[in-house]
Amino acid sequence: MYLSQLELLGFKSFAQKTKLKFNDGIACVIGPNGSGKSNIVDSIRWVLGEQKVTSLRTDKMESVIFNGSKNRKPLSLAEVSLTIHNNRNVLASEYTDVVISRRLYRDGESQYFINQSPCRLKDINSLFMDTGMGSNSYSVIELGMVESIISENASERRHLFEEAAGVTKYKNHRKSALRKLESTQQDMSRIEDIITEITRNVNSLSRQVGKARRYLKFQEELKYAELELARFRFAIYNDAVTPLRTALEEISLIKEDATQQITLEEAILEEYKRELIQSEHQINHYGKILHDLDERLHQIKEEKAIALTRTASLGDSIRRNVDDISGYNTKIKLFSEQQVTNRESLSNATEEFMQLNKEYLEKEKESLAFQDMLKDKKSGLDTLNTDYKIQLNKVHTQKEATQQKKYQHAWNQEQIQIFKSEKEALLDSQRQLNENLTKILAHQEKLRLDQDDFSQKVSRLEAERATGKKNADGLDERINKLINQRESLESQLAFYEEIITSYQGHSESTRTLMKNREQFPEIHGPISDVVSIDEDFALALEVALGDAINYLIVDDVTGAQRILRQVEENKLGRVTIIPLERVNKLKINSGSLTDKKTLADLMTCKPEYKNIFQLLVGDAVVVDSLDQAIAVSEKNPGLRYVTKSGEIVTNVQAITGGQKKDIKSALIGRKEQIEKIKKSIRRLEEDIDQCGDEKDTALELITALSKEIDQHLEKVTGLNENQIKLGRDETEIRV
Repeated sequence: MYLSQLELLGFKSFAQKTKLKFNDGIACVIGPNGSGKSNIVDSIRWVLGEQKVTSLRTDKMESVIFNGSKNRKPLSLAEVSLTIHNNRNVLASEYTDVVISRRLYRDGESQYFINQSPCRLKDINSLFMDTGMGSNSYSVIELGMVESIISENASERRHLFEEAAGVTKYKNHRKSALRKLESTQQDMSRIEDIITEITRNVNSLSRQVGKARRYLKFQEELKYAELELARFRFAIYNDAVTPLRTALEEISLIKEDATQQITLEEAILEEYKRELIQSEHQINHYGKILHDLDERLHQIKEEKAIALTRTASLGDSIRRNVDDISGYNTKIKLFSEQQVTNRESLSNATEEFMQLNKEYLEKEKESLAFQDMLKDKKSGLDTLNTDYKIQLNKVHTQKEATQQKKYQHAWNQEQIQIFKSEKEALLDSQRQLNENLTKILAHQEKLRLDQDDFSQKVSRLEAERATGKKNADGLDERINKLINQRESLESQLAFYEEIITSYQGHSESTRTLMKNREQFPEIHGPISDVVSIDEDFALALEVALGDAINYLIVDDVTGAQRILRQVEENKLGRVTIIPLERVNKLKINSGSLTDKKTLADLMTCKPEYKNIFQLLVGDAVVVDSLDQAIAVSEKNPGLRYVTKSGEIVTNVQAITGGQKKDIKSALIGRKEQIEKIKKSIRRLEEDIDQCGDEKDTALELITALSKEIDQHLEKVTGLNENQIKLGRDETEIRV
């Protein structure tokens, strides 16, 4: 036996996969300091199971993983494989080359392998026990161990001598046996305590059984007494019912007549109801018309109040205009009186002019008569001429005054016409302003109604949006609940798939064969995988099968022999195999054992497996309780009686029961449970998709409602601006 090969990957300085081959003889590893010579020795000690980090020259176990360099990234694991050439069969293994591997991840997980098969550290230590190889044996000696060997400490040297002499194996066995004895002693003490407790419970249960039996006896007596009482009461009631039946028949005849009369009256009532409904429709129609008229009257009253207000305002304006017109009329009257005065003055001036003209003519006559005298009295004539000029100037002055009065009268007439035109213009302006004011008030009322309408629409839309948000939140909550349920079911599904894949619950030999099933195509599977039964009877079937649930079904005897040889060669323990070829040759009468339904009748499987289950559970009858099983087994002891809760009475009258098995750990019905979970997951996914669609619809509705609300708010804002503008116009008009 010698070390033939060492393979390293990610261990300390060996980042790349490195193989070191050793032949017969002595192998020497040389190199400069820091090249990794000591790391090779550490890897050998490490793969053999070394747990002390100080022996590996590091501070923690994860430090043996390559931690990266300037040009290389850190690795996530370290692995070392040690190949031993077992040519002398020193190791307890049938293989010539034994490969010991150890793998360590950065999360602290460590794995051991023997020839690529997972194993325990204990298995590696047992393999190398008393061979001189191991993490602490003399085959791997460091500088520190040399110093301990040559030191005067006898205990350190003794360990090496015991290892070389093969004593360590037995000392370890002795320590293990002592630990087991101590553990067994503790278990015995606990068992004694349990026995004492169970004894007390058994005594208590015995008393309870006595009470239960007395209770059942009294219950039977009570049942008999109640039946007798019921029979007696039935006879009394039957005698009392006979005259009542006669009265009932008479009442039935009266009821039929009354029913016919009621039917007729109901028909008449229906006709009255139809007429009443028509009358109500007419009343509602006239009520609606009356309501519209009331609204119109109310509106007219409001318009009348507004018109009265406007009339009062216009009356004030008219009174002011009338006052102005009265002032103008007074002025016109004054101008007219002044015109009359001017006319009278003009007439007087004209009469005076005529008188003067007359006097002039007389004076001219006198001038002609006294021409001679004028000549004589020249000086007197000059005086007269001077007087004449003065009078003539007066006439011209009177003419100019008259002309001035004519001009003043024409100007007064023009002013009167101007005032009349201004009055008409003012009246026209007043009428136009009244019309504009009426239009503004009507427009304001329309804007107010539109604003109220938009405000109601906004309130209604906001209520719908709030309802939509509430529905969306409710759908969110429901989706989260459904997702949580789906995740829970997915966890259960992963759990069942894991235990089915790893064949948990089966024996170790069955698990190993099923995991390597591709090597054995003749295997159909274990008993638990080829049968299905209602969930209520699954536990009963599993209990009735017992150890047979781990039996493997194969095609023929040849395949069974080949599998048994492999199990024996690989030391996989024991396994029971059922060849279909032999079982199906048997002639089994399924109805010969009992007239009751057995588990073989309740389960379903392929026709080729029927004989197997008829042999295994064809004598197992399902009963409701253990008491019933015990009672029935005394009458027909050749069968087995099993309850749904897993209690069983065998055909040798043995009773088995106790703690109930968890249905989740049952081997039968796992695949059906997986299908059931998958269907539940699909239903949940459909519900989640439906809720998602409903949520999207609700969100789209909320978005549409928000847009519509914004549009209505913009319209309300525009109406408010128009209302303010019209208010300013109304104020200006009233001013």
